[in-house]
Amino acid sequence: APAEDADADAARRVLKTHDPEVVETDGGSALVTALVSRDEAVGVMRIRYHERHEFARHEIEFFQSLADVVASAIANALLYARLTRDIAERERAEKELRAAEWRYRKLVEDMPVGTYVNSLEGHVTYISPHIEPVLGYSPDQWVSDGGALFGRILHPDDREWVEGRSAACQEEGSTFEEEYRLLAHDGRTVWVLDRTVQVCSPDGAPLFRQGFLLDITERKRAEERLAHLAYHDPLTGLPNRAMFNEHL
Repeated sequence: APAEDADADAARRVLKTHDPEVVETDGGSALVTALVSRDEAVGVMRIRYHERHEFARHEIEFFQSLADVVASAIANALLYARLTRDIAERERAEKELRAAEWRYRKLVEDMPVGTYVNSLEGHVTYISPHIEPVLGYSPDQWVSDGGALFGRILHPDDREWVEGRSAACQEEGSTFEEEYRLLAHDGRTVWVLDRTVQVCSPDGAPLFRQGFLLDITERKRAEERLAHLAYHDPLTGLPNRAMFNEHL
């Protein structure tokens, strides 16, 4: 039967007190008892007679026991639904995380630059596969060797100032951005643009440093050719009037 106003008021009180109430109305009698599981009310149960009825003590106790069974079933159903929802939500979050990681990795590995991640101590923990065709060393060689490989392949004329500048930026947590030379596995000299930044957590704690190595050898050669042409005849290769005037 539809709940009467008196029953609704009793239900609100029962939800707070957890004590059963008998409600007498012109339409009959009703017992309103709370569905309680682990001291938490999960609903109310209403037993209605369509005529006047005096609830005996044993009836109230029986209906209270029945309410406990129903409350336990409802609580278990709610718990199962919550666990199912949590599992589904976790699986969805993990799926989205894997998809985002795959997109990020695909972006990083397909970029025409060697991207890398260094620990705060300067050890290489990741470097993208693009670095191998540039310098001839595989990502595994970079990672397994920590930071030692980088030091070994630095051009002798650049080693001191690059290592000093890199160490200073690492200590300060500042951005490192320089152009210098590296020696490839086959002996070639490769000019690179190196840019490294420090990555911090939301509270500002430094986590690691990441950056990229861009092969700028062709650009450097073009700059050298332009510099040469500015002071030499393109046909004979001899010094031109601009060099004569400058020296004069």
